[in-house]
Amino acid sequence: MSANDDSSVISGLRASRARRQPPTRRIVPGAVAPPQVTEPPATGAPTAATVTRPSPATDHPPAEVRPAPAPAPPVPALARRPPSALTVPAEDPTTNYAVRVRRTLDELLSQRLGELRARGTRSSKVEVTELLLWELARSTPAQLDERLAEFRRHAPR
Repeated sequence: MSANDDSSVISGLRASRARRQPPTRRIVPGAVAPPQVTEPPATGAPTAATVTRPSPATDHPPAEVRPAPAPAPPVPALARRPPSALTVPAEDPTTNYAVRVRRTLDELLSQRLGELRARGTRSSKVEVTELLLWELARSTPAQLDERLAEFRRHAPR
């Protein structure tokens, strides 16, 4: 079989293969539809486009856009709680907290974990990192600002 025969077979297969279509949109009852931008009719004078949302109850005419409600007042910060008041349940979902730290600090953490193991306490980098984050609950923003300034003096970037 020659190269020309291969290319004609491949071309034939590509031509016979059905084109992929995007999936049809499912309408979920009670879901908010994405905004639709409609252009105003061309009347000579330029006007702004209007943004409307389809009504969640029907799929027919879009409802007018209402202003967003005022944001809720901020929840009291966790920084005002002592760490003993901040509970972190075991079943609390995790989040990806991928960070890159300088090697010196990573080696220090590994050294401390080795020291803990020598004393009979098994731990991990994740647990120690969570411990340090948990300790933020007892720090006020002013204290954290002071600690950051000291850290930056000793470990500038």
